[in-house]
Amino acid sequence: MAPKIKLISDAENQNRLSVFIEDNEYTDGVYCSDLNGIHIHAYNIDFTYALHDFTVNDFPKEVCNLSLTVGSSFENCNRAQVEIDLDTQGSSYLCARFQQEVRSDHWKGNYSFEDFVKTFETSCLTNERISYYQGDEIASNGFGIEIEIDRSMAIKEIIKNLTEIFDDIIEHTKNNLSQETGLTFQFDFPKNLSAACEQYLIYFSQFMLDIGMEIESNLIQKNQKTIFSVTPVNKKHALSTIHEAISIYLSLPNSKIPMPEAGADAAVTQLTANVLHLQSQLTFLSATLEAKNATILALQTAAEIRQIAEISTIVHSDKNLVDIIKLKKYEGRFFSVDLPALIKILKRSK
Repeated sequence: MAPKIKLISDAENQNRLSVFIEDNEYTDGVYCSDLNGIHIHAYNIDFTYALHDFTVNDFPKEVCNLSLTVGSSFENCNRAQVEIDLDTQGSSYLCARFQQEVRSDHWKGNYSFEDFVKTFETSCLTNERISYYQGDEIASNGFGIEIEIDRSMAIKEIIKNLTEIFDDIIEHTKNNLSQETGLTFQFDFPKNLSAACEQYLIYFSQFMLDIGMEIESNLIQKNQKTIFSVTPVNKKHALSTIHEAISIYLSLPNSKIPMPEAGADAAVTQLTANVLHLQSQLTFLSATLEAKNATILALQTAAEIRQIAEISTIVHSDKNLVDIIKLKKYEGRFFSVDLPALIKILKRSK
């Protein structure tokens, strides 16, 4: 049987490729580039609809990346697209992204573009399956989410899953921004690990006090999910400060924690004990290494690819937490925490 999706070189221009779907040629708003593999960029939504019932396996093996225009209900969206990386060297799972392109100078809403994006980042913590995604220049490329998908999924199913997850996070972001006095986070922990993870969340109040900010926190169960809310006691403290602090705090379980030195401050000793306890619980209770890693990812920050220049400052004894976050350069994802710098600013009030 002949392939249903074909790429045919132009007779007059061998560098130009035409895409055929079941013998129908698509040229309007569909472009192919051949840079380390063939990339298909589609600005024509009819092309997206034509691909709905196909799977990734239906594409020619030369295609390594697919970018499709999709619809969006987000009021500030200039263009929405789903991007799928097809070149995964035989893996059964692929990386797919849902990205909203926006114009920050045309932004509408009761909150700034910058505040919305920061809150969206943190809201990505609500789902362990996803990662926050941001283009090289956020003002023009926008922001979105990234997930793993099975290569056997139909294109329409991939788009549906990404859109539903994105819309849920947008709604959660708006709810957080409407609460001027605090922040709310929603987690969906595996049942056998929820107690250990919740115990770690409860300690966040003491962690904040040890870096110089007093907060009130509340943790409840609702619809089999964990709802964690945080409010600064001093209303002059910016919520962005809490965003950055919880980003660091939630990344610690995936870090190698050094044992405290003799005579170390009680704040350092207790933080170390809490992180090590959670790590031991995850190791003991997780049936597989994959389950353990997935759970730790649920506790990682949504600010995985935050640009250092955009990180808000948390001041404590002439130190700030900006210096603690270090971007890792591989694949543009994830950040590490400078633990020695963090330990230096931790101090328990006598």
